[in-house]
Amino acid sequence: MGAESASILDEETTPLLGTGLKIIQARRGYRYAVDTLLVAHAADPKPGERILDLGAGTGALTLLVAAKAPACRIVGLEIQEAMADRARRAVRLNGCEGRIEIVTGDLRRPAASLPRGAFDLVVSAPPYWPAGSGLLSPVPEAAMARHEILCTLEEVVAAAAYALAPRGRFWMIHRAARLTDLTAALDAHGLHLTQLRPVHSRAEAPAAFLLARATRGGRPRLTLLPPLVLYSGPGRTFSPALQAIHAAFGRLPREGSA
Repeated sequence: MGAESASILDEETTPLLGTGLKIIQARRGYRYAVDTLLVAHAADPKPGERILDLGAGTGALTLLVAAKAPACRIVGLEIQEAMADRARRAVRLNGCEGRIEIVTGDLRRPAASLPRGAFDLVVSAPPYWPAGSGLLSPVPEAAMARHEILCTLEEVVAAAAYALAPRGRFWMIHRAARLTDLTAALDAHGLHLTQLRPVHSRAEAPAAFLLARATRGGRPRLTLLPPLVLYSGPGRTFSPALQAIHAAFGRLPREGSA
């Protein structure tokens, strides 16, 4: 059996929430999680905009934003060829070839893959953990997606600053503990933090993540949004807020519908 056939046998096609879309994921490897959903829900695409997903992985965030913005064109940039290939096949599977392009490229060298200042909205769920910290997955593609092995937080911000048009917006999620690093990186690359929403696993727990929006240009005024609590009740029961986010994607029109 060839390597390509073996790789396909190690994959599965799964529904992407209630959008009517599907993605292709490795059975053992990087798989999208709730952080992807939160960035897609927070993002604010407008009709006709050009959108960039930095670190597109297998295309989950790209496709979720596409479900919200049927009149937009979207580019997903991914450095790992195996994941970029799954994303391309998912784009074809969902009939989105006309408005989604998956590009294999390195965000640390954006000029090799992307036009400068061409995007109105950039989204990203980048690696959270600095190299050498946290629990490293034994699966290389998952390790590279969650740890700063192939890119750092500052390099993600620099790529967003390169790609954004004037007044463009950058939505991302990151660990709350990295807020100082995030603000320093944004300042260093001429982006203003304009919205910040803390994300808590439970109401009584400290914030675990931050949903952040930065802009290129404009007035540097920050709005601190109400906290988002993910779980309530026993176990990992979805909170009403997280249930509403899932329901919002379930109500989106499917590709090709009104």
